Amino acid sequence: MSTSILKIIALIAMIIDHYGEFFPNTPEYLRWIGRISIPIFIYCVFIGIQHTSNKKLYFFRLYMAGVIMFCINLTINHNFEIEMNFELTNNFFSTLFLSAIIIYLFQATSVALK
Repeated sequence: MSTSILKIIALIAMIIDHYGEFFPNTPEYLRWIGRISIPIFIYCVFIGIQHTSNKKLYFFRLYMAGVIMFCINLTINHNFEIEMNFELTNNFFSTLFLSAIIIYLFQATSVALK
């Protein structure tokens, strides 16, 4: 199975999870289905680090996606704070960026120890 198929599966699971989070009176199992997406995305980051030819650009893209998502969350929270009684904090790109850095550091130290 390719990482593209895995990403589509994770994306569908994430949409189901977000549906269960944001729409009232939805069953709790919708949130459980969405939990499969996190390990799939982290696995895809691991594979991406292994196969990328430019690691700096890979890290930069993950970082910029996190910054853009932060700005989107900030805009939504600022503009809809009256209607919503919770704060939107869905920014998994920053977690993916930090995971990529940690994976890279583990790989670099394991190579240096050999």
